[in-house]
Amino acid sequence: MASELTSSAPMDTDTSVPESTDAPKVQKVFETFSWDNLQSNLTQLCPSSNRTPPASDKNSAFLDLQILPVNMDGRDIAKALPDTAIATKFRSDTRFIQIFFEEEDEADNFIAQRTLEVGTYTIPILPPKGKLPSVVLIRLDNVPCRGRKYLTNELNEIMAEFCLPLEIAPMTVKGTKLFTSRWEMLVEAIPDKNLSNTLPSIIEIEGQKILLTWPGSPPSCLQCLTTGHIRRNCPKRNKPAPVPNQTRAPPQTKIIPPNPANTYASIASQKAPSRTTPMKGNLNDNTEYQGPTGLYDTARPSTPTQIGVPGSSQITQGPIHDPESPFNDPMDTQPRDTTTQSTNPSKKRLIHVSPSGSPRQTTTTTVYQKLTDPNLSDNTNTNLTPQQSN
Repeated sequence: MASELTSSAPMDTDTSVPESTDAPKVQKVFETFSWDNLQSNLTQLCPSSNRTPPASDKNSAFLDLQILPVNMDGRDIAKALPDTAIATKFRSDTRFIQIFFEEEDEADNFIAQRTLEVGTYTIPILPPKGKLPSVVLIRLDNVPCRGRKYLTNELNEIMAEFCLPLEIAPMTVKGTKLFTSRWEMLVEAIPDKNLSNTLPSIIEIEGQKILLTWPGSPPSCLQCLTTGHIRRNCPKRNKPAPVPNQTRAPPQTKIIPPNPANTYASIASQKAPSRTTPMKGNLNDNTEYQGPTGLYDTARPSTPTQIGVPGSSQITQGPIHDPESPFNDPMDTQPRDTTTQSTNPSKKRLIHVSPSGSPRQTTTTTVYQKLTDPNLSDNTNTNLTPQQSN
């Protein structure tokens, strides 16, 4: 084995080819150089199916009906089964039929047949999940492109530590002698060994990792050359950046459901609130009312009004009406009813009304009034101002 280490990036093994009627003619080249356009070069009979069954019961075997026509008579399959078969399960969606046996050895003998002949049809026989058949087809990816004889010897020497190699060959482009980085190998289990427990998932040639896959093997990634996931889900794969959405979604308007209590019908049916007039004092108080009882009545204090002098502690009394004052109007000296009954029928009491407002303003007689009005007496001259009396 060469000691020189080489670095090699895995080739793109994406088998999908875009189909478009408007595709350029250069796509025809990659229809030839495509992973779907490879052919096997193994000379021995390869397993007819590499599918992995859905269950792992060790006393059972599976018939793979994927490539068989759906109009095949199922009664012919039942007649072709060995007498040691005791039960069956079937999955039409996955096109598997599971056949059960009483002993594991009986199931292994049936699996060793590899195929079941039913008339003109050949049905592959597969072991349950987790168990490999006696002969296993292994695929090797990312093999270095070196001489075919050199690579064949290197791969056989490495794989002999884990299994018994039967045949190995590269896969070539159909119609050419060009081989690729994908190889195939048929192997058998070492006596008293289980291939599923001995086969490795990764080997190395010249420091380059090679991925091994077989039915039921762990998933492997050709992008980062590790196991545990496939290339499509590789975290190291460059994913296209998401295109930002240029159109902004309109703001959502919050819809508030109507309140049944706030409708017009509910408001109109409500009773009007009682109107209360604030009143001072107790309504049951029998104290005599001292305020005005009419629109033109004026409440008069029973005691002289005290007036404070600003800036001094001296308090003076306001003017009080004096009926004997010479400054009163003569017309006010006529007798009149000074009592009146309250206009409020609920309050029957007498209220004293002054003949004139107290204090009453004195009237001033001018010289012209003295000369023109003979009814004015001489004593009215006392109301004249000093300038008028002269």
